[in-house]
Parts: sequence; C-alpha cells; structure tokens
Amino acid sequence: NGVRLTFEQNGEEKSAELNEILVATGRIPNTNKLDIEKAGVALGARGEIKVNKHLQSSVEHIWAVGDVKGGPQFTYISLDDYRIVLPQLLGEESNYNLETRRVYPTATFVDPTFARVGFNEKEATEAGKNYKVAKMPVAAVPKAQVLRETSGFLKILVDPETDLILGASFFSYEAHEMINLIALAINENISYKSLRDGIYTHPTMSESMNDLLEMI
Repeated sequence: NGVRLTFEQNGEEKSAELNEILVATGRIPNTNKLDIEKAGVALGARGEIKVNKHLQSSVEHIWAVGDVKGGPQFTYISLDDYRIVLPQLLGEESNYNLETRRVYPTATFVDPTFARVGFNEKEATEAGKNYKVAKMPVAAVPKAQVLRETSGFLKILVDPETDLILGASFFSYEAHEMINLIALAINENISYKSLRDGIYTHPTMSESMNDLLEMI
C-alpha cells in the first residue's frame, strides 16, 4: 500500500517507502517549434516569450499573453492578461499593466485545499511590515463540523495601524472560495472590521470571518 521511490542524492543511490508522490516539476512554454526568433522575438531560458510590463515582446507589434510569457501559470492570470493588451490593440489609454495588476489569490487543490493571497508572516516580516495575526482551527467552524471536514487552519494578517488586511493563508475545505473574499478586501482597501462584522449565511465557511477576525 504505497510506492518505493529510488533517487540519487550527492552521488549516492537511495530509496524510500512513501504513501504518495507529488510530481511538481513545473511546465515550460511550447515555443520550441514556432521559430519565433526569426521574427526577432526574444525568448527566456525556459522558452518563454520575454515581455515588458505591457506584455509587449521584443518586437513592438507582438504581444504575449498566458503561460507562453512565463510567470504565474494560472488560467485566471491568462484571462487578466487581455485587460492589459486589449486597450493597446484598440489604441485606448490605460494605466493597467503588470506593475499595477491587482493582488490575486492562488490555490493548490490538495486535500484540504491550500489557498493564499498577499503576505504570509515570513514575507511580511522581511518586508518590514507591522502586523497582527488572527488564526483559528477549521474545526471551530460550524459548517466544517457539519461536513466533517475539520482539518486545517485559517490565518489572516492585518496592519494594526490602518486596519487593512495584508494577507491570508487558508488550509481548509473551500479555502479556494473563501480566499477570493480576502483578495477583494485587499484590492478595495476594505477594513478587516467590515469582514469581522459582516452578516453571513449559516452554515457557511465564510461566516468564519466573524470569529477569526474577532481575534485581532
């Protein structure tokens, strides 16, 4: 009931008995057969099309969107790329680019889901941020008890001077849904108190914001 992994470490062959193996080698853009270098388009080390903050390649009239440009490889990032490129194609003025892109959440669909947005504690500390932490076990959420999905935790970082949310990390059932609420609050500069005092439907995972943010 498991797998044996054989690997080499420091020139020595080793093996280990494991329950599961996660292969996370990443993906590379499929540009090797396009011959786009002939058009003067510069590529990066992994075959990605190099772009500036406006998603323009090294050739002014050629843009790259989605995974082919490298960077975060998420469907929703590809969809957001069009918001950067479309105004340029239409000749419209726009201040939206990679540098002004809104904060976006990420999710890893393990069991339970791990989702995060903004700063975690290590990143906030390294950035010199002053913050308070609210953390609670998922087992404290009524909906989690109903569904018997009680593993994990919910954590939010808040700036004590501005009351704005700096980031969140959720390892929880429906974390991938709840994290969108936090991303919206960060992007719209919504005080954590608005989420803390919100009236939520019951039983839901999102009502955990009442108890979680009461800890700030």
